[in-house]
Amino acid sequence: PELERERHAFGPQRQKGFEALAIEAERRRVKEAEEAIEARQRELKDLETRVADAEAKIVRYKTQQMQVKKQEEYDALTHEIATHRSEIESWEMEQLDLMDQIEHAEHQLNALKAEVATRVATLESHLRTIDDGLAQNEA
Repeated sequence: PELERERHAFGPQRQKGFEALAIEAERRRVKEAEEAIEARQRELKDLETRVADAEAKIVRYKTQQMQVKKQEEYDALTHEIATHRSEIESWEMEQLDLMDQIEHAEHQLNALKAEVATRVATLESHLRTIDDGLAQNEA
């Protein structure tokens, strides 16, 4: 009788394990999507820092331009300013692209959260049903 009860309980216990793994996998999907958004936000912050640094250099180079006495030095600073402006323009385009990606990913994340919440609720309901069946078998 004890072996029969264990054999009967093995099926539901195993199913319970599968349901728990499925719940964990669903929650992991949300966490991975959140982490991807956070990574893009860090990239965006890095670009913002680069732009701010380049803008500060431009201000410094413009100040230096007013103090130089040789045309070659003035031209070199003009070239540096142009280079940094070009970098800023490129980084600002990257920022816009990242902002679009983040916005799109956040919309997808919200949809995923709703989908996962529904799926997890269903799986948790299955777990409760299994637990109820196990409790009845033990009684």
